[in-house]
Amino acid sequence: MTMPSQKIVAPCPPRVVIYCLDQDPTTTSSLGIYHYTRNLIHELARKPDPRFKVILLLCSTNAEDFRPSPLPSWMECRIVPGRFSTGVGRLWGDHLLGPHLIRATGASLVHFPKGYVPWGRLPCKIVATLHDTIASHYASHPPACLSRFKLRYFDWLTRHSLRRADRVLTDSRYSLAELEALVPGTAGKSEVVYIGPGVSAPQRVSGAMRSGVLVLGSRFPHKATAETLALLSAYALRGGWHEPVTVTGLRAWPDEWGACPVGADIRFVGRVPDAELVRLMGSSRALLLLSTLEGFGLPALESYAAGTPVCYRATTSLEEILEGIPGGWDGRGEATFAAALDAAMAMSPSDIAVVQADLAARFNWARAADDVMKIYREMLSSLH
Repeated sequence: MTMPSQKIVAPCPPRVVIYCLDQDPTTTSSLGIYHYTRNLIHELARKPDPRFKVILLLCSTNAEDFRPSPLPSWMECRIVPGRFSTGVGRLWGDHLLGPHLIRATGASLVHFPKGYVPWGRLPCKIVATLHDTIASHYASHPPACLSRFKLRYFDWLTRHSLRRADRVLTDSRYSLAELEALVPGTAGKSEVVYIGPGVSAPQRVSGAMRSGVLVLGSRFPHKATAETLALLSAYALRGGWHEPVTVTGLRAWPDEWGACPVGADIRFVGRVPDAELVRLMGSSRALLLLSTLEGFGLPALESYAAGTPVCYRATTSLEEILEGIPGGWDGRGEATFAAALDAAMAMSPSDIAVVQADLAARFNWARAADDVMKIYREMLSSLH
């Protein structure tokens, strides 16, 4: 008697979802996190078939940037029409629509590259990349320019994400210590994955064609823009320095900061596209990064990739990233700031080239993607 043949169905590979509905380049105040997500996805797409499916949950405002080309056969994009980065749309996307879509994929694992994990439970393992504790800092030190409701919400969401995630990734040892202090008991599931520059470097400009310094301006107090410009003005007055200071991110000196300091030639250019930002980096004599809080400091890598040294506050993650490199300021006043800026601008092209090569070897997206793939595999294997 002939037995009917049975069709053998191959088991479906595990599915890893990368959730990106909450990211929009036109509304974000954290372009570094947006660049992190984009660069990580594109570098993951260059890896060999990992033997699991990666599903990108994108929205119409970020799909053009985030969708890799070419798209590997083991990666899939699901694009949701709409904007989910602010207001009610953000709450709807993060806590209702997003979890529904994740469940519908049959995911074994979901990664939240912006770090915020939805309220409620998901039927899969969770990886969250939490970049810093700035939201929690502001919840206890609220500036006038930010909504207290938003600050309390994002502080709660940061703490919730730390508790809820099965694995927490962050960008530096500095941030790791801050996150573990915020929610004690998370040390066993947290680790550092170093990353690469956010934007591509321009063609290097010779030293003779460079002029002035660049400041990445912001109204957020932790960016220390007012302090930076006051220090530069004092520096100019002390030394007869007349080079221009270009400030991105602001169209003018904010009225709420009081009188604009005099002494330096300050030029406000507002928010600029990535291409213009890297051009400004590449044509400046130095970049100033004097933030009082910094989870990693992507602009420092971008600046050195463009051949431009950095004057930085050496009490944040930048001390870790730029360890031993001239330009570190101790935050103690005008004299030590002047010494730090002088040290940065005195670096020779050969000094900068050595730093550039060292940073490129230690902080790059190929290594970051390898580390993230390894974490995905470890978490998927724990399900068996």
